[in-house]
Amino acid sequence: MEINTKYSLGQEVWMVLTKRTESWITCKTCDGKGTVTVKDKSFECPECYARGGERVYSDKQQYYIYGHGVIGNVRAEFYSKKYDKDDVINYMIDVTGVGSGTLWSEDKVFENEKDAEIYCIEMNR
Repeated sequence: MEINTKYSLGQEVWMVLTKRTESWITCKTCDGKGTVTVKDKSFECPECYARGGERVYSDKQQYYIYGHGVIGNVRAEFYSKKYDKDDVINYMIDVTGVGSGTLWSEDKVFENEKDAEIYCIEMNR
């Protein structure tokens, strides 16, 4: 079986990651202080439990360039048609570990920084 991969061993590439955007919502009971005062005594806020608010994650993903490195391992998974799964090609890159590091899917790896940046801009719209 011939395996056609987009990138080769030893090739320098740029990787893109995603993270969920987050925001902080200040507690309305304590105005973000984490405590409430009753008759000159301070108590832990019963609403936020002294956190001052809460971190809220959106469903929107933020794409960004993680960095660049050299491909040290290529992994391919091929599935029989009966399993109804897409074939997968992953790369292990020296900066995130080869052998027991991060697997980077082919769609999140780019030949140069400019292509990675264009991808991030498009995905973040």
